Amino acid sequence: MSPYIGDVNGVRVCPADPKRKERLANPTSSYVMNEYIAVDAVDPFGQLSGPSYRNKDRLKRPTGTITTFVGADDLPPALTSDHTHSRLWFLPPPNLPWDTLRKDIQPDRYSVHKAVDNTQGSSLYLYADGRVENIEARIIKEMADRGEDFSKPPGR
Repeated sequence: MSPYIGDVNGVRVCPADPKRKERLANPTSSYVMNEYIAVDAVDPFGQLSGPSYRNKDRLKRPTGTITTFVGADDLPPALTSDHTHSRLWFLPPPNLPWDTLRKDIQPDRYSVHKAVDNTQGSSLYLYADGRVENIEARIIKEMADRGEDFSKPPGR
């Protein structure tokens, strides 16, 4: 990306990331790709086990498809922390979607006062149409509590 934007560090690492220094030292990012658009679901034999969302031009609704999230504070600065595990967020109980998704993303990255339940503040979400939305953490929690899989591309 550097031939196009110059200082990649100014884009790949969030100034508010508590692991900023570690991410700069280990060429990783503060942002994680949505698993649905980054990794195809495959069965044990390596065959597609569901629709592929990896071709942006084939998305039914790019305006409703989140491609990139702000990574969770606890994600290690490692190349293996490059995408979410969104397909696991809304598995049946005893899985708790809010707790599970907070292992991957930081819905309250931009907050003056951190709440114990991470519902204060907001975070940025990059959509397939190129826009970025700032969404409050409490709204993400409400969707998670309703079982609304906001990470899955709509329309299929």
